[in-house]
Amino acid sequence: MLPNIQKIVNEINNEYFTNFKITPENRTADLQRGVDYLYEYCYENNVAFVFGRGKRKSRHQKFYEITRKFLDRQLLYNLHNSKFGNRNSYSKTDVYAAFMHMKDDHMRNARLKPGYNVQIAVDSEYMVATDIFQERNDIWTLIPLLKTMEEKLKFKYPSVTADAGYESEESYCFLDENEQKYFIKPQMYDRWKKRSFKKDISKNDYEFKRFLLKGKTKVKLEILLLCIGYNINKLHSKIQNNRTKSHLFKKELA
Repeated sequence: MLPNIQKIVNEINNEYFTNFKITPENRTADLQRGVDYLYEYCYENNVAFVFGRGKRKSRHQKFYEITRKFLDRQLLYNLHNSKFGNRNSYSKTDVYAAFMHMKDDHMRNARLKPGYNVQIAVDSEYMVATDIFQERNDIWTLIPLLKTMEEKLKFKYPSVTADAGYESEESYCFLDENEQKYFIKPQMYDRWKKRSFKKDISKNDYEFKRFLLKGKTKVKLEILLLCIGYNINKLHSKIQNNRTKSHLFKKELA
């Protein structure tokens, strides 16, 4: 769009003997000055604006309308760009959601759909923390989640266990600085071992497939209610099986 804007600005400078310039850094302000100048010129010289079929627009009106059109497009672009944040896409129905590659459905259709990256922290089979992120990759969610947990729970866990998707140099450095032991699965582990079946507790046991609400706050509330329901069900199961004071795995002492 910038070459087209510069072309019309050159024509305006030749027509009105002005010296307007369009710079990429101040494109909106430069266009606004051009629109204001053309509007004042038309007003002071009693240029009549005409609309509709069969009516011939003056050269001044054409310059004003073209420049105004570029300004409106630039303002719309700035609005969309402000909603991106750290993302490169967002949904018009939910501006806080980002387009992500979802898993294949029953027809094996893989599509980009608006969604959130939900992260859940588990301790002794209970969900102790959860948060939603707009990043597609899990790598950038581990550190913010640990910081949120430390802030809300008022303590930090001595050890952290995570999957291969969280492995990064930034995560290792953060855990070392916090003096937390980490057990993170290497990203090359799946190539060394055979592929195994992974079972998702929330999606399979509770048939949770999609959020019913829109907006970051409402989605976070929905996942919190799901975690509370999961913890209540887990506690009920432990009470029924007399496992309230037992560990999932037996402790082994070296």
